[in-house]
Amino acid sequence: MRGGYRLSQQRRLSLAQQRQHLARQTDGSCISSRRGQLRWRYSTRPAAESRHYEVLIDYELGFHPRTFVVAPEIASLGAGQPPHIYPSTRDREFPSAVCLCLYRPEKGEWNSTRSLADTIVPWADLWLFFFEHWMLTGDWEGGGEHPSPDDPEPRYRRRKEARAARSSNSG
Repeated sequence: MRGGYRLSQQRRLSLAQQRQHLARQTDGSCISSRRGQLRWRYSTRPAAESRHYEVLIDYELGFHPRTFVVAPEIASLGAGQPPHIYPSTRDREFPSAVCLCLYRPEKGEWNSTRSLADTIVPWADLWLFFFEHWMLTGDWEGGGEHPSPDDPEPRYRRRKEARAARSSNSG
């Protein structure tokens, strides 16, 4: 381009890059990694006086990450069903884990060019912080939009599938 400049297009982070960022920034490990998918489990404590939590990030290329609280079991804490969760979404390995609603995918708050360690991990910690406050007071102070109990977790297709669906709808 003459007389101008070209902004570099951001590239999707690979699973190896995501794993490296998570290893640097969390106390956790990869519990499963297969082609196109990363499952990272880590321990966190959202505040000094908080309990410890085990969190699972399940990320498959082409899809938004899913974040689960594995331990302690949220249901066993006796506070009822907290806001900002997807009650019908279950993990195959940890069926009692609760799937967190950390952001609204349709608003573009997360995409595959962003590090899980820089976004999902602090968002999960913030969710846990507000969850503990909610257990004490019954008020959710974290803001955001609550998915209704009937809302399923948003599903996202791979680009190739989305392209095929668009082309079949345009004819």
